[in-house]
Formats: sequence, structure tokens, C-alpha cells
Amino acid sequence: MPPSSRISSRLLAQANAGDPDALWQLHLECKPEDCTIAIVRIALKYIKSELVPTVGRWHLQNPDRTHFDRALPCIRMLSAIGRSFRSNPRLKELAVPPIIDQLDDVCAWIFYMYRFIDSPVYNDGTSVDPADHNSVYCVIAEVVSDLMDGDARILEAFVMNPGFIGLLIHSWIVERNKKLVVLYERDTCCPIISAVETTVAHDGGREMLIQGLLSCGSRVQEAFVWAVIRRAQQVVHRKGVVHWRAVRHLQGLIGLTQNLVSRQTQSLNFQRAFIKTEYLSQFASALATISYEVAEIGVTEPMILQSVVHTTFNLFKILSSNEGRAARNCGDLVRGGAFDHLVRLLSVLPPDERAAAQEAITCLDLLGIYMTYPTVLKRFLSRTFFTETTRKVSASSLAGPVVQEVNKFLVDLEAVNDATKKRGFQFCDNPFCENQRVNHASQECSGCSSVIYCSTRCQREDWEGRHSYECEYARLESSRRKRDEMYYTHRSRAFHAQLIAHIYNNDSQSKTLEVDSGLVINHVVPVYQYSSRSSKMASMKFLSRELSSLVGRGVESADEAWWDGPPKREFRQTWLRPRVSQLVEGYRDGKFSNDVRVVEGIFQVGHMQCCAYLTVKMQRSSSGKYEAVYCVSRYSDKA
Repeated sequence: MPPSSRISSRLLAQANAGDPDALWQLHLECKPEDCTIAIVRIALKYIKSELVPTVGRWHLQNPDRTHFDRALPCIRMLSAIGRSFRSNPRLKELAVPPIIDQLDDVCAWIFYMYRFIDSPVYNDGTSVDPADHNSVYCVIAEVVSDLMDGDARILEAFVMNPGFIGLLIHSWIVERNKKLVVLYERDTCCPIISAVETTVAHDGGREMLIQGLLSCGSRVQEAFVWAVIRRAQQVVHRKGVVHWRAVRHLQGLIGLTQNLVSRQTQSLNFQRAFIKTEYLSQFASALATISYEVAEIGVTEPMILQSVVHTTFNLFKILSSNEGRAARNCGDLVRGGAFDHLVRLLSVLPPDERAAAQEAITCLDLLGIYMTYPTVLKRFLSRTFFTETTRKVSASSLAGPVVQEVNKFLVDLEAVNDATKKRGFQFCDNPFCENQRVNHASQECSGCSSVIYCSTRCQREDWEGRHSYECEYARLESSRRKRDEMYYTHRSRAFHAQLIAHIYNNDSQSKTLEVDSGLVINHVVPVYQYSSRSSKMASMKFLSRELSSLVGRGVESADEAWWDGPPKREFRQTWLRPRVSQLVEGYRDGKFSNDVRVVEGIFQVGHMQCCAYLTVKMQRSSSGKYEAVYCVSRYSDKA
């Protein structure tokens, strides 16, 4: 291919001969549209690993000095070459193989320049201030980013190259004046953030990076993880950074975090390092800061608002990627201000931005799913929501009903929470316990941790009657659930049981059941399903065969009704059948007083595949309201 008319043959000849000044001039004149295979060959000619000096920049003597002066502009030319591949497929096919062949050489020179360079040059010819540590690193990182974006084969070769992984780790954790490297002024994401994000999005690259970090030791691992969070803080709190640029940087940071903490990442130690940083709270706080500033100055540009909402939506995807920690992740997001942030965004979104509003509502729904867990509810109740902002959102046609439902259900949850705190009890798992309430210093089974008692006497009595058969099975199940971080705590069980009682007391359908003379009350078990913003009676179990004609009207058959759960779900804890049977069939057969009711409730645990299924015994109190006094919980898995 003949050289471009923009670059003279004389300059090409001088550069090919190794004249450092000509190479610099070629770098300055070479734009993506000017790149030819001749320029590619010139650039690669002087990037050889055997020419990398062994001493620092200021101690270079010839020939090392000449090698350095040639390599520097050649490395910079690779940036224009990588960008040229997008519009010049013929050049890409010719240039990619030799670039891949010399990838080790490129990495060796870049690593040297990261350590010793003092004055690179931008494409427009302006010099970088030697004191500007950010620019020194980012100018070189831009080369890598442009090459990786230019061709999938180069990307594959980079992310699977140990030398490149070492470069990536070094550039990510290095700092100057206690600040990490971030280039704020780019219209796109900082090239270092972009390079790491691209690497971890690649399955092989993610594992290479994790293995590289593991080989470096725990201090480097922790430094790498903390560098993610510190960059988010730097971006948000740096003065003069426009909002859309800050959001673009956060998009990159959240994207790489999502990949690093996903189920595909095998290193639990690495995931725990992220948890230690409280990364979800930190990201939520950063986004809340941006939305607060956007709302304060009255930004109405759709692109900025859409970008903030979509970045928030991507952050919430981590809730489902870490299934076992979903409830705790939800609590961390709320603590960082995610609920305030979402309500604030909905208050400033224009009415025609329905897609962005729907993403924000989806995030609210995800928060709502785990709102009933005490640890998450505590985060909700500890925050002060913006009454005026909430009122403004409630008036909107799309988001208003959602926010109203969330606020209404929060009021119910707060009432249950206050009542539970006043009583200060959990449940004794001995079904014949006369007390049925235990304080926080209760007696837990040391074998399986799945049952809890008010006294040693109750524990012994239940062991002889039921738990000696259950314990070994329950121990294995508890170990599996704890390993997968999907363990249903005694505290959550007690709160959910009281919530079910609260719902039953205020449910119009349950009141109809109480006065309907056509039904025997102890032959019917209401089943409550908790959704993202409310609870409702999802179905009824009919325990009497005489009522089998009602099947098909939203009820369950009498056969095995006392054990069966929702359609397409199954209970693997078959060792609990005697305990559940004793409670439900005893209720059906009239072995309890007329002041007793049995109801059931379904709450999500961890992810969409698993639910906690509670069978609750309630006793009518002197006030006429029912209170939960005993509860059996099972895990319901999707069949």
C-alpha cells in the first residue's frame, strides 16, 4: 500500500532509518486515517524487548539512550494504529499478526516507561508536565486501550499475557501524593479503568488477573480492591469534573466490580476483600452524591439522567450475581443511600423518560424484596427520606404508585419491628413449650444450629420427641446453606412470623374466613406471598377432603396439602414432615383451642430459586389480635 499523501516519503525513510526526531515527527503527524502497513512495520521495528535498558531514565547512555528515544514514539504510534483498525479492515488483517507476535516486546517497553518515563507527548504535540503523574500513566494506558478495542485477537492476546497482567496490576495500584491514577478530562472512560474493565469482562482475562493478584500476596490483593473504591471516591469528589464524565467513570468501575464478584469468580478470598471495603455502600453513596448535585442544579438533560439511572441499574445487578448475599447486599445499598437516590432520580426524570423510570422502579422492587429482613429494614428505618421529594414522585403517573406502596409497607414493617423489639423474643422450637417465647440468650442446638429453645428442659424434651431424628440431616443442610451464604436466621424467622400475624390481623380476606359459616376455620390455611412492595394472600390450603370440590378455585387439594408448597417448588427437607404434620394436622383435627390459627408465608432467601416457607401457629391475645407463638420453617427450592 503506498504511503499516505499526508506523510512524506522522506519522513518515512528517515523514521525507518531510526532517526529519533523523525520518529517523533511521524508519531505527531500520524492519524488513524494515515496509518499504513509501512508505518506499522516502522513502529514495531524499534520495539524489541532485548533493547529495553536495565537502568533508570536519567542514567541512560548510548546505545540505551538511542533505543529509548526510538521506542517511545513507536509505542505512542500504536494508539493511532489501533484506532485505524475500525475503519481499515485490510490494514487490520495485515497488521494484527505481527503486533501479536511482538506483544511481549510491547509489554516490556511499557513496563519500563511506567517506571522511568518523564515526558510523553499527546497526539496533538503538546508535552505532558513531568509532574503530572496521572497523564504519564494514562497516555501510555491509552495505547493499550486503543489496541484492545481495535481487534478481538489483540484483546485475547493481551488479557492472556502474564506480562500485561503485571502491567495492569501495577498501573491500577500505583499512586502519587496519595492519589490513584485517573484521567478525568476524557470524554470516554479513563483508559486505565477501561483496560481493567475490558480485561475482567473476558472470562480468561478475569481468571488471569485473579491468579496474578493471588500470586502477589494478600497486601496487593487488598490494595487492588481498595483502589476500585478510592477511584470512585476520587471521581465524585474531584472539583470541576462534569457529571456525565463522573458517571462514565463510575460505569466502568461498577462494570469491572460486577465481573470480579460474580459467581464465575472462583476466589472467595477475593470476593471477601470486596465485601470488606463495603463496596456497595460506597458505590451507592457516590451515585447518590451525583443525583443530589443533579437535582440541586436542576439538570434536565436526558442523556445525563439516563446515564445515572442505567449505571444504578447495573449496580443493582450485583444483587442477583451474588445470590447468597442478596439480603445483606440490599442492606448495604440502602445504607449507602440507594433508596434516597432512586426516589430523587424519579423526581427529576421527565415524564417521557419511561424506559429510565422503569429501570429505577425495577431497582426499587429489588430493594423491596428484601425489605422484610430485619438487617435490611434497620437500614431503611435509620435513614431520613426526603418528604417533599417523595410527595413529588407520588404525584407522578408512572412511579407514584410504586413509591406509595413502598412507603405504606414500610409503615407496616416498622410497626411489626417495634412490637417485636418490645417483646424481645424468638420462638422455642419445642412445640409443647408453655412459654413459646425465648430471649436472645437462648439455647441453640450445637449440632445443627437449626433449632432454638428457651431452656435445657425444652431442648431435651424436643430431642427425645423429634429432633434426634432431624439433627444430622439438618446439620448437613445448614452447612450447605451457610457455605452458599443462604442461611435463614432465627431472627429473620421470628420477624417474618410476626409479620405474617400482622398481615392476617389486617387482611380483609382473613376476616371473611373468620365469619364465613360455610367453612370450618381449622380446615383452611391461608398462604401469604410477599412481593416486592406488599403482602397478600396468594392461595389457601384446604385440609379437609370434604372440601375437595373447591380445588380449581385458587386452592390446593386436601391430599398432602399440609406438606405441599407452591406449584413447581419442592421441599427437600423431608425430615421435617413429622414436625409439620404434627402442627397442621393437629390443627385440622381440633387438637388446639378455638383461639389458635395456623397460617403460612413465603419469603425469598438469597435468590429467585429459593424461598423460606413458614408454617406459623398463632394465638389470640387479650386484645383480640393474633400473635405468632410457634413456627416451622422449610426451604422451598424451584423444581
